[in-house]
This record gives sequence, C-alpha cells and structure tokens, in this order.
Amino acid sequence: MALGYEGYGVVNGTICLATGSGLSRSRNRLDSSSGYGGSDYGWPHTYDYDNLDGSLNFEAHPAVLSTIYGLLGSKTSSSSLAAYPTYGTSFVISEGWWNSLNISASDGAAVQGSVSVVGNISDYNPSGFSGEYISNRTGYDAGHRVIDEIPPLNPSASNLYPIPFWKTNVNGYDAMSWNVTWNQDVSKIFACGETENPTEPYIIGIGPTTGTFAIEAAVVDASASFADSQGFSVSIAGSSGFSITGELNSIGHDIQTGAGIVLVSAEYQIYS
Repeated sequence: MALGYEGYGVVNGTICLATGSGLSRSRNRLDSSSGYGGSDYGWPHTYDYDNLDGSLNFEAHPAVLSTIYGLLGSKTSSSSLAAYPTYGTSFVISEGWWNSLNISASDGAAVQGSVSVVGNISDYNPSGFSGEYISNRTGYDAGHRVIDEIPPLNPSASNLYPIPFWKTNVNGYDAMSWNVTWNQDVSKIFACGETENPTEPYIIGIGPTTGTFAIEAAVVDASASFADSQGFSVSIAGSSGFSITGELNSIGHDIQTGAGIVLVSAEYQIYS
C-alpha cells in the first residue's frame, strides 16, 4: 500500500510532475479454433507479439517542455517513458515512438502536458527499483530540519515547479484558455522471421505529423480577430513557448448569461 505522492514520471530522461500514467503491456493470445477433444475449459493457444503503449500526464515545467519540443523535432527517433508509482516499483518503456503530444493552459490551473508513445521494449519491475530516483530528494521534517529520506515538495530553486496558467500568453489575444496537440501514426510491421519467440517489429512506420491549436479568447469582433490562415505565438514562463501557423477549422461566438465573459473559441489545423 502506498500513497500517490511517492510516484513520479520521466519523459525521455526528464523528470516530470506526473499527475497520472497509463503504461501497459499486454499479450495477444491466439486461441486455436480447432476441435481437439480436450477438456471443457480453455483452448490450445499461443501468443503473438506484445502490445506496449504508454502515456504520462503532468504539470509542465520548463525542462519537460523543452523535451516535448525535442520529440516533435525528431519524430523518427525513439524515446522513452517511465512511471514509478511507488518506491520500489517501475514501469519503463525504454524504446518507443511518440504518437501524441499535448500542452494546454486554462483559468485556475497549472499548465498541463501529456505524452503518449507506442512502445517496442519495456521493463516492468514490481519488486526492485530501477533508474535514478528524483534528483533533489531534500525535504523538511516537522522541526524544519533538512532530511534526505522523502521526495520534496520542490523546496529548492530548481526548475521542477508547475507553471500557472497566468504565466502564459498568446500574442495579441486576451486568452482564457489554449490547447495544442500534435499527433502522428506509429505502425508496427512484423514479418515471418522463423524465430523461436516473438521478436521486434520488422519495420516501425511513422506517419505524417498533424496538429491542432484551440483558443478561447475575450474579443469584441470575432471576424476581426481570427483570420482564415494565421500564426500564433505562445509564451510560457518567458522562454518555454512555441509558434505555429494554422488554417481555421471552426469558430464559435456564443451568448453568455449574467456576468459571464463573452468568449470566441477557434480551432486551427496546424501546417507549420
């Protein structure tokens, strides 16, 4: 039994402030369809290749944002995800290819991020601790003495701090929220290799990158504020932002009640 604060995640070697994980390893069971005169429970079976998929959700900080941009810029290079749910357990996809990257910000929350990968090699270690524990394990006890036995709530001046939504800016807009997502298809292609056990895929196929950028902003005239094709520059904590250019997919400008702020929502298909 363990409490959630013991866990943390790692995106391609960068420790993140993980809020959830979805790493899994499953086997494709191949049941025989034959009549075999056996018992009335179960069938003759074998197994196909493992399915390895993983995702991490986290509160973004500058270092992990830099890692996400690096993944985006090297789409055909392998990457890794690791989850350490409790002290003594680990689930690592040591070789995988990202199929979804996301960064978002909204009122009342820290900047959020997520990474999903299709894995090729993994290690699930329920009994021993593998990989380095979180750097800077210093915390404080009730007497305010420094101790080294517990993970910190970020007591020192490192970059492992969550970024509040108000420390972001979409250039030229009074944005209430924004969301950017990049996707790419990752296909495993297997071959008849005459091996004793299932082996790695014959080919890893990486499809084209697609992306969307969505924004909700307080504006007076939607037609004057969002063009059919335009660029957006997003600043995050001063130096951790990004720029995209997109083509308008949808736009909404709805009536609000009472003291609600009238917002315009727009979604753009990213093309650069």
